[in-house]
Amino acid sequence: MKPKKIQDRLARKRRIRGKVRGTAKRPRMSVHRSLTQIVVQLIDDDTSKTLVTATT
Repeated sequence: MKPKKIQDRLARKRRIRGKVRGTAKRPRMSVHRSLTQIVVQLIDDDTSKTLVTATT
């Protein structure tokens, strides 16, 4: 069994992803932050393609 903190994070992720969907006209933005850099992606969920990626 996973710790409650991880279960809560995964439940929140599933709940948000169920509501958010990207299209070519209005893509979904995914942001990943680490200690050294930030990675941003614009994703079209209709075609399952990454439109743009930017990193620092």
